[in-house]
Amino acid sequence: MPDPQDVPFDFDHVVVETEGFSCGVLVMTPQERTVLGEAQREHLRSVPPLSEVEQAILDRIAERPKETPILIIRGADDEGRSLWSFDASWNDEELEETGLVFSRAVMPFYRGLLDRGIVLFVHSDWGFREIGPIRRGLNALADQVSTSSTDGAVAAIDEWIVRNMLLYSSLSLTHVVERLLPTHLRLLERRGDRVRRLFDRVGG
Repeated sequence: MPDPQDVPFDFDHVVVETEGFSCGVLVMTPQERTVLGEAQREHLRSVPPLSEVEQAILDRIAERPKETPILIIRGADDEGRSLWSFDASWNDEELEETGLVFSRAVMPFYRGLLDRGIVLFVHSDWGFREIGPIRRGLNALADQVSTSSTDGAVAAIDEWIVRNMLLYSSLSLTHVVERLLPTHLRLLERRGDRVRRLFDRVGG
């Protein structure tokens, strides 16, 4: 298993502030460009278990500084070069399907983040071609979860994740940190309380 300190991301810690309130933000920047292609999409259809890299990321998240409830993952570097994208050959139908497949497959990772105290997971610098299908995939997933016959406690966690935890944005990291996140800070304490109650239901 990859060492938590040796995963394919650079990690940085910044502080977001608004009037009378501040909190830490962990920023993940991919070290290499990734293109999600047909083989990867097929692999995700079955909702695979956490990969070694995902588990190593969660271990790294657990070691972050205290009072850091927000995680940002970047989709581009400081020069604007794309770091994460869908296969360029896919048509609109394939993109929409991929958005749903991807959203469903990463739910175990999102649960792991939430269980470790990340209550807001923001994607910055992402391309419009990826953001649209993923957002619509998340909306469809939320509707499916709310009518699911699976374990009610887990379904409640999943619905909270897709409706409250995730922000996909094409905005730059600077804009997200300086303009977007300060508007969310006041809600973080209530988010944390709600998350603890959701996980208590699973444990009970």
